[in-house]
Amino acid sequence: MPPRGADPRALTHGVHPWPARMHPHTAKTLLAVANPGAVADPFMGGGTVMVEARLASRRAFGSDLNPLAQHVAWARTRVVNAGWVARLNDAAGEVVLGARKIRSTRKVPKPLVAHHGDWFDPPALATVWAISASIGTELSPIGRMLRLALSSIAVKVSRQASDSIPKIDRDHQWVAARAVERRFTARVAEIGRSLLQFERVASDTPEPHFAQRDARIRPPEAVDLAAVITSPPYPGVYDYAAHHARRYWLWPGASRPERGEIGSRRDAKRKGGANLRFAYRDSMEALLTAWLEGLAPEGFCALVIGDGQTATGPVPVIPLLEQAATAAKANIVGVASQPRRQYGPGGNVKRGAQKFEHIVVIQPQ
Repeated sequence: MPPRGADPRALTHGVHPWPARMHPHTAKTLLAVANPGAVADPFMGGGTVMVEARLASRRAFGSDLNPLAQHVAWARTRVVNAGWVARLNDAAGEVVLGARKIRSTRKVPKPLVAHHGDWFDPPALATVWAISASIGTELSPIGRMLRLALSSIAVKVSRQASDSIPKIDRDHQWVAARAVERRFTARVAEIGRSLLQFERVASDTPEPHFAQRDARIRPPEAVDLAAVITSPPYPGVYDYAAHHARRYWLWPGASRPERGEIGSRRDAKRKGGANLRFAYRDSMEALLTAWLEGLAPEGFCALVIGDGQTATGPVPVIPLLEQAATAAKANIVGVASQPRRQYGPGGNVKRGAQKFEHIVVIQPQ
């Protein structure tokens, strides 16, 4: 458990929301016990392990099926100076002025209204769209960071309940156009401050290598790894792609990554608990088989993982990992677990039910 007061948003860890992300203290601790050398995170998400690896002067390989992950992890690991941040803030002001001109001369595209109109108040949708258009499609480093700032506030200015609850908020309060502009410029300024804090402590280690790929496929260059440190999806808990549904349209070429998603809640509902367990076990076997082959001698794979969830109760994940490790010719050499509250589909605590979160360390036989 992270020590009391440990800030999960320290440095650049808070520049963009990412539901169910690993705590920086956990990543830092696991990196500290690995032998010297490169590390990898095949479920990179927002890039917590990538940030801590750069702070620890380690080469790092990060990958994720979600196309947003590369942009968020890229932003969180940037090393920039005060002059660059000043240009970023100036560019944000220019983008807002450009967005106002766009709103005064053009209408929000009808397909965008059809797909997202229910999720935004009309002025908010028009302003988010206009800011996106004002940034443009060419993703220079500053343009990419501006788009990341817009992406980071997309849920806050929408009707979605929260980043981890992709439903309409029944208590939603109206969001006006100027409110979106203020949030955008404030977010850019906040990101700039975070980048300067990161720059003061970041090492000269080469930038992490990022890729959009299935976690069950190891890139050929990820070899002789000191450790694989990652947090796979918990079986049946989230529909991970849906969390960022208000954001994909803001990134050129990005699409929702449902295909290939492991352990999604919708699969649990469609396939049932037994089939979810079989599919999840097979996915973990493929993951371990691929990544354990890239380990250096005495290297390890550390999974930060929790028990799953179906309509009938918890899905203990340790037995599934034991089966997957055996099939992948590996051994579980250590487990640390903590209890967590168990919630039912309606959000009510289920009496007598118990779930755990674990750190599971696995090595080849």
